Amino acid sequence: MNSVVCKGCFVAVLVPLFLLPVAVNAGDFTIEVGGFYAKTDSSLNARSAVDELQQQVDLRLDFERDLELKEEELLPYFKINYAFNDRHYVYFDYIRLHRQSTTTGSVEPFEFDYENETYIVDGNAELSSSMNVDISRIGYGYKFYNGERLDFGISIGLHVMYFELGFEGQIEVCDKRENNVGCAQTDPDNSVFSDVTAPLPDIGLSADYQLTENWSINTHAHYFKIKIDNIEGQLVDLHAGVKYNFSDTWHTDLGWRYYEVTVDDNRDNGGLNVEYQFQGPMLILGATF
Repeated sequence: MNSVVCKGCFVAVLVPLFLLPVAVNAGDFTIEVGGFYAKTDSSLNARSAVDELQQQVDLRLDFERDLELKEEELLPYFKINYAFNDRHYVYFDYIRLHRQSTTTGSVEPFEFDYENETYIVDGNAELSSSMNVDISRIGYGYKFYNGERLDFGISIGLHVMYFELGFEGQIEVCDKRENNVGCAQTDPDNSVFSDVTAPLPDIGLSADYQLTENWSINTHAHYFKIKIDNIEGQLVDLHAGVKYNFSDTWHTDLGWRYYEVTVDDNRDNGGLNVEYQFQGPMLILGATF
C-alpha cells in the first residue's frame, strides 16, 4: 500500500531565566500525573476527486465522521512544577493524543495538495488514517498578586506542538507541471513530511482561590499565534479545576480542559489546513515534596 504523512511542528522560545531573582529560597517540587477524557473535533481542507465531468467541489474532511477516528478517548497527562518561593516558579507539562482507524468505503475519493504534489485518495477502498498531536509546555510563572486567599499570576514560556497526519491505502500522487495543466502520475514516497520550527510567543494568565484549608479553585488561560511567510499556527489552552489537599504532600485536582490547535500552510508548493479541538474532564493526582 502507498502512504502519505504530513507533519507540522511549532516551537516557541522560552523567556530567559534572568527574569528570575538572583537570590531565591528553596521551595516545593511537585509532580502530577493524570488522565484527560477528551472529546475531539478535527478536520482537513480537501477537494472531491475529479468526476466524469471533470468537476471538483471543495470539502471539509471530518476525521471523526468521515474517517471514523475515535471521537472520545482517554489521554495521559504529566506535569513537573518547582516553586522557588511563594511568587516564582518554573514548570513543564505534557499531553498526548494519538488516534488511528481503518475504514472501507466510508468516504468519497478526495484529494489535497502538499509539497508541490497532489495526493488523490480512494476513499472507496480500504484506508488507514492516523492523526497524532503531542503538546508539551515549559515556562516561568510569577504571581504578581499573592493574597491570603486569592492569587493572580502570569507565565511566559514555550509551547512545543508535534502534529502528524497520515493516510495509507489506495493513493495516487501527481507532480504539478510548470504550466499548471494536468499532472504526471508518480509513485508516492512512503513518508512525505514537513517540519516547521518557528519562535512562538506564549503567554498565560492564572488565578487561584483558596476556599478552605483543603479546597481551592484554580484556572489558567494560555494562547499563542504566529505567522511566518504563508504558514500560520495557533493554540488556545483553557483550564478550570477544583483542588483538594489530602495532606501537605498529596492532592487531587478535578477540572475541565479545552485545547484548540490550528495549522495553516498556504505556501505556493503545498497546502495543509487542519483544525483540531479537544475538550473534556481531567483528573490529576499530585505529590509535593
